[in-house]
Amino acid sequence: MSISITAIQRVSCPFRVYPPPTSAVLQETTSQWQDALAAAGTWPFESSRNLEANSDMKLFSRFPIVSATTISPKAPHTGRRFAIRYELLVGQRTVAVYAVHPQTPRSPTMWRERTAYLRDLAEALKSERGDTPVIIAGDWNTPPLYYPSSGGFCLLPVIGPPSPAGGRARPVSV
Repeated sequence: MSISITAIQRVSCPFRVYPPPTSAVLQETTSQWQDALAAAGTWPFESSRNLEANSDMKLFSRFPIVSATTISPKAPHTGRRFAIRYELLVGQRTVAVYAVHPQTPRSPTMWRERTAYLRDLAEALKSERGDTPVIIAGDWNTPPLYYPSSGGFCLLPVIGPPSPAGGRARPVSV
């Protein structure tokens, strides 16, 4: 299960899922949510409590978390966002869980940062051993189009306007 905490904070009802998932990957996590979910006792294992160092992402799990690795931690071109690769011990097997939260493409710069983030993630995924189970979860920030109310960046020039026949018309050049 992947949860964007910012979205939950706007909902008036409490967060409950029955039965609870075996693991939860959180994005935009605050220390208050981290503390509340840890205190609930649903998941005995949690990732580092240093949210800032983990791009405000968090993993709670019923399985032991044996390692956490930041993908491209020194790369300046991802908008200071980084995917995190966790290893969980599920029985006798290690499972790789990638927590992701790339930029929302709200400007050409953010689009480039998002592309760099996803490129770095793809490289990490390609390096996985073929027999390692991999789970990728997170807030992908992939709106179908971005129409900012302030007249900022819009993807229509890149993908083309909606076609009356469905889908998209031929993209126009930028």
